[in-house]
Amino acid sequence: MKLKLLAFALGALLVTSNSRADCGTNSGNDYTISGSTDSCYLPTTATNLTITTGGNLSGPAYGINVSVGNAQLNSISNAGLLSAQYPFVAQSSFINFTNEVTGQITGTATTTQINTGVVVENFWNRGQITGTSYFVDGINNNGQITNLTNDGVITSYDASFTLGRSGVYNNGQITNLVNNSTIGSDTYGVANYSSIGSLINAATGSMLGGSDAGIYNSGTISAITNSGTVNSSNGNGIYNDGGSIGTVSTVGISNAVGGQITSVIGYGIENAGGTIKSIVNSGTISGADFAIYNHNNGPAAARIDQITNWGALTGSLGGINNNNGLSSASIGTLNNAQSGLKYFGVMPTNYNIIITPTGFGALDARLGITGSTTFGVSSLSTLSANTYSGVLLGVDSLGITNYSSIFNTWTNFNSSYKWELIAGANSTTWNLVVAALAPPPPVTTNITGAGTIYQSSNLGTTVNPVFDGGTLQVSSTGNIANNFTVNSNNGVIDQNSVASNFTGVISNASASSPGSMTITNSGSGGSVTFSGENTYTGSTTINSGATLALSGAGSVSQSSGVANNGTLNIAGKSGNVTVKSYNQGATGNLAMNLAPSATQQLKVLGAASLAGGLSLTATSGSYAPGKYTLLTANGGVTGSFGNLTTNLSSYTRLGYGLTYDANDVYLVFTPNVADTQQSLANTASALQNIYTLQNSVLANSFSYDCNEFGKNGVCISVGGRNTAVSAANGLNNTSGLLIAAYRPHQNYRVGAYVDQNLSVNNAGSTVNLGNNTPLIGLFGAWNERVDGTGTEVKVSAAYGQKNTTINRQVVGTSEAGTGSSQLNSQGAQVTAKYGFAVLPAVIVSPYVGIRYTQNNMGGYTEGTSATVTAPLTYSALNTNATTALVGLGASYRFIPKATLFASAGVETDTNTANGTYSATGLSGLTPINFNANPVKTRPTATIGAYYDVEKNQRVGVTGIYRQEPFQAVQTTTVMATYTVGL
Repeated sequence: MKLKLLAFALGALLVTSNSRADCGTNSGNDYTISGSTDSCYLPTTATNLTITTGGNLSGPAYGINVSVGNAQLNSISNAGLLSAQYPFVAQSSFINFTNEVTGQITGTATTTQINTGVVVENFWNRGQITGTSYFVDGINNNGQITNLTNDGVITSYDASFTLGRSGVYNNGQITNLVNNSTIGSDTYGVANYSSIGSLINAATGSMLGGSDAGIYNSGTISAITNSGTVNSSNGNGIYNDGGSIGTVSTVGISNAVGGQITSVIGYGIENAGGTIKSIVNSGTISGADFAIYNHNNGPAAARIDQITNWGALTGSLGGINNNNGLSSASIGTLNNAQSGLKYFGVMPTNYNIIITPTGFGALDARLGITGSTTFGVSSLSTLSANTYSGVLLGVDSLGITNYSSIFNTWTNFNSSYKWELIAGANSTTWNLVVAALAPPPPVTTNITGAGTIYQSSNLGTTVNPVFDGGTLQVSSTGNIANNFTVNSNNGVIDQNSVASNFTGVISNASASSPGSMTITNSGSGGSVTFSGENTYTGSTTINSGATLALSGAGSVSQSSGVANNGTLNIAGKSGNVTVKSYNQGATGNLAMNLAPSATQQLKVLGAASLAGGLSLTATSGSYAPGKYTLLTANGGVTGSFGNLTTNLSSYTRLGYGLTYDANDVYLVFTPNVADTQQSLANTASALQNIYTLQNSVLANSFSYDCNEFGKNGVCISVGGRNTAVSAANGLNNTSGLLIAAYRPHQNYRVGAYVDQNLSVNNAGSTVNLGNNTPLIGLFGAWNERVDGTGTEVKVSAAYGQKNTTINRQVVGTSEAGTGSSQLNSQGAQVTAKYGFAVLPAVIVSPYVGIRYTQNNMGGYTEGTSATVTAPLTYSALNTNATTALVGLGASYRFIPKATLFASAGVETDTNTANGTYSATGLSGLTPINFNANPVKTRPTATIGAYYDVEKNQRVGVTGIYRQEPFQAVQTTTVMATYTVGL
């Protein structure tokens, strides 16, 4: 066999002169071969060589020769064809060699050769590397390859003599060899005579040998890992010929699930005088007679330190043959999960059964054994109480080294199970009994160690109710009735997404070491409720995402303070809750209850710092406007709640919000905005009637006159007036009149008048006018003739002031506010008319004029009372109008002492300012346009009569109708006067 493995000493004859050296084209030191040539002796200055898909090197001897002394070569990439005796020879080191998918390297001597002293960092085959003659290798390495990766085909098959030597032949050093496809030859798949670090055959990989082995080793291999196929048709799957496989820190041969190491003629693994540190099989290892054959090779003793079998070791005779029973070969430890594993030869030093949930290992030694083994149960096992029959077959008591200590004698496997070996069906058959151990008494511990978690379900068994720096995690929903102590190392309760109720008391472990408590939540949801009157004096902290609820007698009043970054829920308490200090962060929330008759309070003996949210759960009842105290802090309140959430809208239409002073937080109920807005609208409507009355009185006063003069040119007129507004409440007022005039000349007169309120009838009393001050006016007239014909121009001006009381009526939840102001009315008018004596007793007088009026009420504030908690403040309400007048008057003296008169006309506002009725004091109120749709053009009419009682004495009656600027509002005025000329 050794002769068969000798390498040809003349494998790489170097021709350095008188040879053709055509390396294609070059760009600087980068060379590209794109056509056909014989060979390329790469210049020593070359850095990169690329053979494209059209490249073809078919020299008789060499294809690519990396010359001695090439110190700067970086990479070689072949996508074409290299075909020669030596298609690729490396005599200098380089970094990367890639045989691309289309690349083909075919050799008849050595296909790819790495010479001694040459270092290649990465050798990657994606195409085909093929030896086609006897004793030829796909890759022949005498140098050093760091990473050799095969994704293509590396083979050496001799069609004539079937003497292709190796897919990969290593007489140098390969650090990592990874095969993802096919490596094979007539003799060896991989042959190692020197050193390989890691050899990996992936699930898609095949390492195929012919006459000898899929993997042959006479050197050292640190680890073989197989997930694919390692096979030899006429030899062994793996043949360790005096070599070493595995290290102290690596598994020698690992055959993964699905992996196959097989041979039809030989053994799956043959260890001939070599050393294998360990074999771990989870797949299939099979051979003709035995799966594993461990034997000496001359004086060299074979050794396998450990075999762990989870899969199948099979052969026609058995699974393992250890040196045919000769004592010099050794297997250290055999761990076995295979049922019916047949074993022949020298017993392993240790045999451990592996028990799984689905089966157990059984060793069948009936083929014949020598020596003895120490029997045990592998620590890899998963045990259950059971009797496992036939765990050893063909072994008498002398074959069991530790027989006396395990036969019918219990051995503890772990804290849960024990086992013993008992006699089976005959003297060479043994059964295994596994029984459960009685659980040890629980070891109790305090809740100790920062970050260490203890389950509440273990309280009273393994966990003491003593907080000593650790975390008690609530295991399930329900009550936790233990009384706890907490020391200066403090305690943590993790609510763990569930709702729990601590019904006991948490107290200080000692007066000298007060402890603090923290509530946290490793999940989401849930809560921790304290219903015991706790007495610990350290701080109480509620972390974000956690909830501490108080109910029943639950209290943390002795705690030095509450820091709330989660939720403090005191709604479960029937009364007030007291804490020493209170600090709520931005993520914190305070939950309280609220009732109309009994408002819950959080009483803070020290200071309160507020942020985050406030949640109020209201109950049904009758809520009234006013202030409810929610929180009182003796040491002062800083900050404020960022948001308020409540169900109050389900129980009241009142508005509500939070207010603060130095020591308190209040919930303030205010009238409903919509109701208050409507009450404003109703008040504005009542004010419209009052403004209408005053404006009508003012405008009518401009018609006041006194033109019955005596010898002294003096006229005095007294009388009364009643003006009614066509409003729903029947608004009207009655006044006394005094008018006086003086005529210094036949063509003009001047006068003054006083209109004094006697009474105002205003049902409903939303707006009340005082009677304390009269309307005062002045007038002057020029007339062409004293009989009323011809031209007359008259100018009038007046001013009136009335104390006004406004009583805002209740609408829904609004309040009945009351306030006072002054309503000032003033204006002036100029008219011109021309009288035509159309008949001796009839005068017709067309007229024109212009009038300016304004009515101004000052701003005011409603008074505060027990029923008015949100008084409103009003802005001034000002209206004014400039009005053009036109009409026709007529008089008819139907008897010498009596005259009828009448007029009809039209008024048109040329400029108006209607003002707005606006109030503040309740958020959300909007101003009300005092006359949103004014009547700008309006009719007016006058009718009357006077009777001359005596000379220079006259009585008269006048009626006036006016359409007012407000829609559908009219006024009627009736005046009666007695006039005397002096």
